[in-house]
Amino acid sequence: MLFNLPEMQIGGIVAEITGEDASNFYSSLLINRGSRDGVQKDSGVIAPSGVVGQITEVGPTWSRVKLITDKMFGLHGIVVTSRIRGIVHGNGDGTCSFQYIDARDECDLENILVTSGLGGVFPPGKILGKITSIKTDKYSKHQCVIIQPSVDLSRVEKVIVLTPIT
Repeated sequence: MLFNLPEMQIGGIVAEITGEDASNFYSSLLINRGSRDGVQKDSGVIAPSGVVGQITEVGPTWSRVKLITDKMFGLHGIVVTSRIRGIVHGNGDGTCSFQYIDARDECDLENILVTSGLGGVFPPGKILGKITSIKTDKYSKHQCVIIQPSVDLSRVEKVIVLTPIT
């Protein structure tokens, strides 16, 4: 334990995808687990290859997952190699932006981003994706960093809804 703080204890509920948003870039998915199974609103959702999104609605036997690529999605992320921290936001086009990165910080293409653990939804170290584009503007103090999610959200069939172990 770092600084004598307890580590986040996480369990999970396996669910299957039963539906998807009708938009071109799937901002949400429906799963076949709900309140009867222990799913709670705001729980994180992952697949074996990384972060999928977060529960936004819960019915008795179903739940809606807002995808990491949704424009209203955001969470804290960290670059594995450099430990640079920022906010990951969905772009609504199948990608995400890594925001508030100082123009002087060194981000490299293909660097992997993971969850930082801040916010309590996801434990630290869950893969978010890799950096595919970096743009700098000499008039801005921040970089524009684009991330390709590690999970192919158009092909995911099963997910795990994270649950705290009490």
